[in-house]
Amino acid sequence: AAYNLSGKFIGDRGCQEFYQQLRAGPTAQVLSLDLSANNIHGHGAEWVAGILTALPNLQSLRLDWNPLKDSSGLQRALEAVAVHPALSLLSLSQCQLGPSGAAAVSTLLCRSRGLRQLDISHNSIGGDGVNHILAGLQLNHTVTSLNVRGNGIHFAGFSQLEELLVRNRSFQHTCPNQASMILTRVEQSGIGDTVASTSQSTMGHSLLGRSATATDLRIAPDPVHSHSAVHGASDSCAMCRIENDYAAHRRSFEATAQELQQGKADLASRVDKLDKKLAQTEAELEHQRSLAAMLPLEREKADSLRQQLETKTREVAGLTTEIQVKADEVSRLTRELVEAKAERDNLSDDLARKKRELEHEHGRVVQMQQDLHEAKSKAEERLEEQR
Repeated sequence: AAYNLSGKFIGDRGCQEFYQQLRAGPTAQVLSLDLSANNIHGHGAEWVAGILTALPNLQSLRLDWNPLKDSSGLQRALEAVAVHPALSLLSLSQCQLGPSGAAAVSTLLCRSRGLRQLDISHNSIGGDGVNHILAGLQLNHTVTSLNVRGNGIHFAGFSQLEELLVRNRSFQHTCPNQASMILTRVEQSGIGDTVASTSQSTMGHSLLGRSATATDLRIAPDPVHSHSAVHGASDSCAMCRIENDYAAHRRSFEATAQELQQGKADLASRVDKLDKKLAQTEAELEHQRSLAAMLPLEREKADSLRQQLETKTREVAGLTTEIQVKADEVSRLTRELVEAKAERDNLSDDLARKKRELEHEHGRVVQMQQDLHEAKSKAEERLEEQR
């Protein structure tokens, strides 16, 4: 079965929910997982580490186009890849790793015993990054396919990488049926993961894969068959040399296992504290997400109120202009009223004066009428006398 979640943009929260769903159901048949282009950051990469523990038979993992960068989450995820019992393909293209992220990939190469194909193209690791990859690949005998395009690597770096890959391919073909005889299996109880350790004899080092939550580690018994007995002792056979070195390093593995076993109680206590802290952090994050979910609504309300305020401001500005116009008109009318009142007062004075003159003329007319009446009476009397 294969899970293809590429381009779903599930983010860090989606990784957590996916991990919880995997823990709730059967996952033994899942062989391929594609989480490309999901906006997964460092925090989400920590949940990817948990996803790997929940998929023990996973063979292919793609995390392309996720801004993992050089984060603690990326390191946790690579640690889980290193100890995964079945994973053979890992793709980290376009993950913004940089030189520091290449250092974490180098640690993965040193510790992994099952990885076959690795893609770290277009991560801008540069010259420093390729030096880290070379250092890790020198201690790795399983990776036969490595994509480092788009990283600003010079021809010399490509040549060195190709030489190591050719060495690994020849190592794979030297005696493929006996390759498992140099691998020691470290069983981890508590979370059910298997931590494998491989003897890297050509560099004089032996690396033991560990998990931060290991609780009980023990070294498996020696291989049933000896490679020298099957293949014949030969210094020219790489497998024979590695098997000889394995016997010398086995005691150091056992001592390391005892040290890890002694730290069981401390690790368990630290795990409990981390679980409690994680639960508290998740509760705080959930609260923050709920607040963040409300922000768009509050922002929409604020934008609506801002638009209403701007509309009202424009209306007030228009009304202010109209009021100013009306005030100017009232001032003009007031001046005209004052002038009209002054003119009315002048007309009233003229009217009173005319009225007085008219009364005076009326008195004169009455006097004249009286004089005329008297004159008429006298004229009539004289006329009567004459008759």
